[in-house]
Amino acid sequence: MTTSPVRDARAFKISELAERLGASPLAGSAVGLDSKVFQGASLDEAGDGHVTFIRDARHKKALEGTRASVVIVDEAMAADVAGRPYALLIHPNPAAAFARALEALNPGPAMPPGVHPSAVLEEGAKIADSASISALCFVGSGARIGPGTALLPGAHVGAGAGIGADCVLGPRSVVADGCILGDRVRLQSGSVIGSDGFGYAPDTDPAGEPMHRKVPQIGTVRIEDDVEIGAGSCVDRATTGETVVGRGTKIDNLVQVGHNSVIGPLCILCGQVGLAGSSRLGRGVMLGGQVGIAGHLKISDGAKVGAQSGVGGDVAPGDMVSGSPALPHRVWMRAALAFKELPDLLKRVRRIEKKLFGSDR
Repeated sequence: MTTSPVRDARAFKISELAERLGASPLAGSAVGLDSKVFQGASLDEAGDGHVTFIRDARHKKALEGTRASVVIVDEAMAADVAGRPYALLIHPNPAAAFARALEALNPGPAMPPGVHPSAVLEEGAKIADSASISALCFVGSGARIGPGTALLPGAHVGAGAGIGADCVLGPRSVVADGCILGDRVRLQSGSVIGSDGFGYAPDTDPAGEPMHRKVPQIGTVRIEDDVEIGAGSCVDRATTGETVVGRGTKIDNLVQVGHNSVIGPLCILCGQVGLAGSSRLGRGVMLGGQVGIAGHLKISDGAKVGAQSGVGGDVAPGDMVSGSPALPHRVWMRAALAFKELPDLLKRVRRIEKKLFGSDR
């Protein structure tokens, strides 16, 4: 079998695309609804045959120079831009509709089913007939690979691991022994699921010298459906029990999830986030880039943490915190504004002290 993906390029009439998106089409003065759309693009890059979108009226000026054939707008914007040369697709959520348009126009590489001759399948591995196992992949004893799942070159699935349906494991990604992935999970290149948790106990060696004794990490990792994990990210296996990443959660590149952490459904973890062991994230939590969460903390449903924040305490449902140490967002913003005034404030205090006491104190 070949391991070269075949991209299935597609084009749609504007009327067909509108139907797929659940949008209301409105022909432009120069573009009819039978015109073809073959790709998506940004407002400034779009040209003939391209579809683009605008989020709201704040970006209306950017529409003036676009050469797109189709623009997705919400109903409030439609009246303002009707009669322009491009066609309109009216949708209550233009950003989501644009994402769906990109999906429709770019269905992704079609991996042919089968096993490449250079792949290694240990005895007892179970591979669905429609799965695709690319060059230099490894599938351990007793592992299960679900229907429609693709392992790209160099992917590793350890013994006893379970991979659901329609997953994609990127080049050199690792699912270690006994770890479980649900359906439609995507691992980007170099991500590692089930590396040992960082657990050591102070001890002495036979000669009585102090040492860090490794705590065996005998737990596992469970990744639920529709999760995506970015390049170079690591989800550590639990010491005992499970590390869990909930349904629909999206994890950016270079993120560390410590052992025994439980991440709820529909969370967003941006690049370089670090969760210490036994962190608990509720539903819909959003962590900005480079956020650090101390161990055994609870970040409750709907909470948001600003970029580069260091969180040392629990965060209540719906709260937004920022800074290091993390404070309520409004407090941190006021403190950040005040910080740049501290040198001048210090000079004023010293002048006052000198007047009051005759010398600097």
